Amino acid sequence: MDSNLLTSLDGIMKLDGLLRISAKHNQISSLDFTASKLRRLELLECQQNCIGWVDGLDELLSLMNLHLGPFLRNFAADLPR
Repeated sequence: MDSNLLTSLDGIMKLDGLLRISAKHNQISSLDFTASKLRRLELLECQQNCIGWVDGLDELLSLMNLHLGPFLRNFAADLPR
């Protein structure tokens, strides 16, 4: 999904079998995983977007690699300590 002028990832939030998402070089401004079904997602690459805030990362139970880029302003997650 790289370089496709995407503005969100809403259309794939219910695809519970996804292991990797690469959505680099798009126009995504926010990510909200609070209602997602991406329990098996291991890799999320969203560099080169204009992401200002992310919510619900604690829903991504299998996430091991996260790449969001330098523009993140608001990060909300209840991650285990």
